[in-house]
Amino acid sequence: MHLIMTVVAAVVFIILRFAMPKDAEKYQFGVGALIFAGATVMWCVDGFMSLSKGGPFVEFGRGPQMFADLTMGLIVLIIGVGVWGIFAFHSARNSD
Repeated sequence: MHLIMTVVAAVVFIILRFAMPKDAEKYQFGVGALIFAGATVMWCVDGFMSLSKGGPFVEFGRGPQMFADLTMGLIVLIIGVGVWGIFAFHSARNSD
């Protein structure tokens, strides 16, 4: 679940980066894309390590496991958007 959430967030920031080129520098969409692309790479490395040990690439658990994955994904999204927000605020403030 957390891998899917970070992939979607990275894709959204990449689309924003190229769909709004005039605002991309001001709002630092590239930084957001790098934050979530880095998180996606981190989850992929974790999945490949799990595969090398004979486990699944991604576990889709039920009940408490699914809740834990959802919670971790939401925490990563909140922290990532928060860090991006700091960069965007600082950049927008300095560009005026």
